[in-house]
Amino acid sequence: MAVRNKSSEKINTDRALSKTGFRSDKRLCRPALPEMPDELVLEILLRLPVKSLLKFKCVCKDWHAIISGPSFIRMHLERSVSNQQRQSCYLITPHLLDYASDDLWPDTFSNNIRFYRWQHGSCQSSASLVYARNFQREFGSVYRFAHCDGLVLLPTDNKMYVLNPATRDLLALPDSPRRMLEPSSFYRGNVGFGRDPRTNKYKVVQCFRHSTDNGLGGYSTGMEVFTIGSSGSAAWRAAVPPYPVGNWRNATFFKGSLFWILRKLRQREPPETRLLRFCLQAETFSFTPHPPCPALDHQNFAMSELGGELCLAQYESSDQIVIWMASDGEDPKWNRRYVVDVEPCVTIAISQSGLLLKRVNRMISRYNFQNQSVEDVAGLEALRYHGPGARTVEYKGANLFFFDMIPYTESLIPLHHAR
Repeated sequence: MAVRNKSSEKINTDRALSKTGFRSDKRLCRPALPEMPDELVLEILLRLPVKSLLKFKCVCKDWHAIISGPSFIRMHLERSVSNQQRQSCYLITPHLLDYASDDLWPDTFSNNIRFYRWQHGSCQSSASLVYARNFQREFGSVYRFAHCDGLVLLPTDNKMYVLNPATRDLLALPDSPRRMLEPSSFYRGNVGFGRDPRTNKYKVVQCFRHSTDNGLGGYSTGMEVFTIGSSGSAAWRAAVPPYPVGNWRNATFFKGSLFWILRKLRQREPPETRLLRFCLQAETFSFTPHPPCPALDHQNFAMSELGGELCLAQYESSDQIVIWMASDGEDPKWNRRYVVDVEPCVTIAISQSGLLLKRVNRMISRYNFQNQSVEDVAGLEALRYHGPGARTVEYKGANLFFFDMIPYTESLIPLHHAR
């Protein structure tokens, strides 16, 4: 993550630390720890979880200033990202039905949305509640969420929200003027969320459709972009994609850009590249070459950022996945990294030792690179979901429709300016 004015921010942090009572002024913070080096104090604070840091902000004004400062927030995020690479953490959201339905796509979705934190390799038989809210009459369907730097993008029928589960801050984005003219035009099943590397501000992209034949079935697609914490007028800006993107596939954020797999249209062949890139800094579209494999179909591929590389999981057959990796998003040199013999699944994480997979039977499995074997890690229906309090909740049965699962890195990033 880019760090600007690092020296001046460090001076400000050092000044604040010198006032906390760890050195000279014992009256500001009690109990005081005289002569404790400032560097050690900072290291201790950086290693604490967000929940503890939020409590420590109340110790005194100087601690509040340190923990709220942009320099500390960035350093804490960098450490969280490093921890995520060693021990992966995820948010699990069970999407329920208020009552069971035989419809292929029911309309009885529950508006009670809960996020549970699950950590691979540490108490992996249970997950803890980190955020819950009743979104009154906003979930007539089920949507996939997007994550960036500890912030989660929540699309609903009516609104776009950005949530920091660790701090419990929730920001409702303003409505687009287009919604007032065409209220049913927005498609929430395909969104994008990422950080502009030049400004360090976060941007949201949403898709919409508009009729080209007065409602007879023909339509074209467009996109709109919103910047969180913009100093100018908070408004959605139009962005015209050169080709439609795939349904039910959120964009993948990678090194300052959003990537989509294109959707093949009957009346119009897509470009051979089949990958659409949106640069968040310039807010422009371009095409990116796909791996040297058969033409991409968005139904047969999954894309993600894994281990600092752009990853494409190609479902080559019903029992085999080919993992392609590239370190550059603008001009990728694709490497056919792994061939995994496993039933249909979704690749959700990668490490030096193996792949973490979500299988169709709602089982989390790990593929071991060394012995090329698959072992079950946890069943989403069998996990113990804790909270609130000591209560444990089970999610199974006819009312359970879908588990959403996204990688998660907790952070202190505030939503009033999100930078």
